[in-house]
Amino acid sequence: MSSKEKQFICLKEAAELLGISAGTMKKIIENAEGLAYTRLGRKILVNKDTLLKYMNEHSIIRTNA
Repeated sequence: MSSKEKQFICLKEAAELLGISAGTMKKIIENAEGLAYTRLGRKILVNKDTLLKYMNEHSIIRTNA
């Protein structure tokens, strides 16, 4: 990670990173077990690397049976 790249990103930035709405991102964060976040007042922050790792670990791969 470069020195200018942020370690923690807000809800909106996390949603943009994943290509989903901020509302959907909020639901994922509030309902996901094992996805840590920090709340500073009204602001929700997630560690960018942790979010990407979580999403990779919870990917669904479909195969033709």
